[in-house]
Amino acid sequence: MPQAFSKYVPHVVECMASSYVDYNPIPLIKVRSCFIAHGWGGVSEVYSGLKYAVKLGYIEEVPYGRLTRYRPTLTGVVKAAIMDAVMAVLGIID
Repeated sequence: MPQAFSKYVPHVVECMASSYVDYNPIPLIKVRSCFIAHGWGGVSEVYSGLKYAVKLGYIEEVPYGRLTRYRPTLTGVVKAAIMDAVMAVLGIID
């Protein structure tokens, strides 16, 4: 597993998991709107979390015509939830 991390990874995976309906890959605009709605950040934070979530295998890139859409992995959802809980309890990263 590559050594990579961003404090936005759990939030990106959470937004992906909540938007993942009917097994359709998710466009990035839905993740950005989720981030803004929760007040977690903006566009640069989404891209930072997405880049590292893909590197860690928490999210899969899915070719969708000329575009790329994204799909959360089951392992990624579980690991991101654990990571978020540990960070919240220990106060490592806010």
